[in-house]
Amino acid sequence: MKVLLKHGADKATAATVLILPQLIDDALETLSGESAPYGIVAETDEAALVDALNAGARARGHHVLTARALRKEAQWMSKALAGYEVGSKIGLIVKGGGAFRLDDSEAIRVNRAEGLTKGDLVAMGPTVSPRTLMNARGRVLAVKGDRVGVELDAGDCDRCERATGKQVAQRTTFPINTIEKVPESGQ
Repeated sequence: MKVLLKHGADKATAATVLILPQLIDDALETLSGESAPYGIVAETDEAALVDALNAGARARGHHVLTARALRKEAQWMSKALAGYEVGSKIGLIVKGGGAFRLDDSEAIRVNRAEGLTKGDLVAMGPTVSPRTLMNARGRVLAVKGDRVGVELDAGDCDRCERATGKQVAQRTTFPINTIEKVPESGQ
């Protein structure tokens, strides 16, 4: 599972795993409640994360921020970090009215289409537009620079048309960063 660790940390603990602000308004915070200006994307195993979540909940001693609530925050962060390489630097940009977003200006995005060739089975990733195409499957027709020609599965085209009311071309091109190569069935 991908997590955001405090700079300089090498293992997931309550004092090193970062989540979105809970009690601090302007910075990321550790599971135990300390602030941090930015973190580094890392991979951790489930057991280490569970230990860190439980220790963080105990350290906070807060009736609302339980281990379960912290786990939801860690899962959200893991999904948000899915598109970034391990070792990427991620910060927080605070906007007015309590809104914020992750600062990925110094992050390295995952190359989702590495090794794509004609005929490969692909799925549309989380950055595809319209979103109804997310997880749609298709076959690569051509790779040209930063664009990939794909023939979408007819059933996925129909699903998208029903959801949006707009016709979806079965053969179309997508930015390379919206495509994810998937293994063939039986491999």
